[in-house]
Amino acid sequence: MLPLETSALSSALQELDVDQDVIDQVVSTLTATSDELGDGSFAQQAEIPPISFGDRSSAATLGLHHGKALAVIQATINAMATDLSDFAASTKTAATYVHDADGGSAAQLSKAQAAVEQMQDIANAPSNQTAYDDARNADPAPAGTAGGQG
Repeated sequence: MLPLETSALSSALQELDVDQDVIDQVVSTLTATSDELGDGSFAQQAEIPPISFGDRSSAATLGLHHGKALAVIQATINAMATDLSDFAASTKTAATYVHDADGGSAAQLSKAQAAVEQMQDIANAPSNQTAYDDARNADPAPAGTAGGQG
């Protein structure tokens, strides 16, 4: 029986390991960006006073459309902020799932490895080898005959 090769398996499991510091950093960045975007400051800072459009008849219409455009842009920014916040929460959840799956897989693989090693130990036990040798070397003659001659 071939010995169980565990180094490649161990290496593969290590590659699945998620560094919690990296996850925390990503979540922190996403949360900070979400907070900065979602504070409503864009609409306040980008607003142009109505006087800036002049006193022509089209100034009122221009001001109205500028306000509508600001509202659409702010709604888009708010949606982005919500998406970033949701993504940050999903990243944390995914990291938890990967960590749990790693732990579960490692436990299952350890059990399987122990079972294979136990079977290998049994197969290689001296008493089993002796029984094998005895069976191989036994006289194949049927009972009551000498040396298989009838």
